[in-house]
Amino acid sequence: MSGWILEAIKGSSFKTKLSAMKKFFLEKSKVEDLTKCSLCPNMCRYACPVSIVDGKETTSPAGKARIAYLIKHGYIDLTTENVLPLYYCLSCESCTPHCFFQFNLSELIRPIRVEAIMRGEYPKQLNNLFDNVMNFGCAFGEVEKEENETNNRGDILIFRGCVVRKFYPELSKIATEVIEKLGYKSFMIEDEICCGYLLYEAGHDEYFMKIAKMNAERINRSGAKILLTLSPECTYTYRIIYPRYKIKMKPRVMHITEFIKENMGKIRFSERKERIVIHDPPKLTISLNKTRILLEILSEIPGLKVLRPMRNGKNTFYAGVNNLLYWIDKELLLEINRERLRELEEESNIIVTASPSAKRGLEIAGGKVYDLVEYLRDTIEGVRD
Repeated sequence: MSGWILEAIKGSSFKTKLSAMKKFFLEKSKVEDLTKCSLCPNMCRYACPVSIVDGKETTSPAGKARIAYLIKHGYIDLTTENVLPLYYCLSCESCTPHCFFQFNLSELIRPIRVEAIMRGEYPKQLNNLFDNVMNFGCAFGEVEKEENETNNRGDILIFRGCVVRKFYPELSKIATEVIEKLGYKSFMIEDEICCGYLLYEAGHDEYFMKIAKMNAERINRSGAKILLTLSPECTYTYRIIYPRYKIKMKPRVMHITEFIKENMGKIRFSERKERIVIHDPPKLTISLNKTRILLEILSEIPGLKVLRPMRNGKNTFYAGVNNLLYWIDKELLLEINRERLRELEEESNIIVTASPSAKRGLEIAGGKVYDLVEYLRDTIEGVRD
């Protein structure tokens, strides 16, 4: 049971406690999850970035659940206007750790988004996203071909992701350098295409399946033993979402932080005397349950003072551009990134994260941000003898 429930019944009689536990463990399956979420008094709204910044009841977690419930059961029509609040979800799962039932709101309301796409009753700004992925293989539009793209084979295939390919192509080169310093060889494939994460979140199953199958075929054919992603969203898509659709990935899927952490025992770090603050990406710390991985890696650097903001780990706050709001409401997204930046800069003006999306969002908000591979490139001297 969630902590706040236990705290609420702490002073009650044994009979009351027993009754509460029975209702939770024996009766919770009798009511559908969406109904439970819609009836909740918004106990997680204080953790939702959209709710905190937007302040509207309709875009709060329970507000979105209520709209989804009303549409599902025919109390209100499925129209573009009515369904719009359901797209005001960052899919960050910040609500989940604070939920009595550990619900992921994005998954609860996603079936309505799927139906909205099928009926054509969805925010039409998303057509730009859909067209970009299907025409250019990148959610953010056409990208320039990188000089270091190669069809050479090796054990580690670096998957750059849409944000890196569009905004930070240099990060793939830096990641290659870091991997080489650790004694491994890596490669990238030509004409990389989007993993399909945002298509899935938007509810466009037809496009998602088309892209996912194409992606899996290319990657599996590469012969790589490890698929190393630079974006937590890509890691989550390959590791969690693809298996739901029975799409098999032959390589082991790892985020770059997991790969570095696995090799920590042999890394030689140079001293770095400065004060930094880390931004924990929700898709990494909540969805993939790597709560302290950034802290554990950076704390190994001699002389470095590593700070965390008030909201960190499973209680972190979203920052980024890899979400549906990027196409639907950029002004609100900018305010969300500014909210996070203010909190981070209370600790340090040097921010390190492990999400190119977060780097982009925080930089647009005015911050100075390093992706982990950028920060480590000159700090990793090599491997121990």
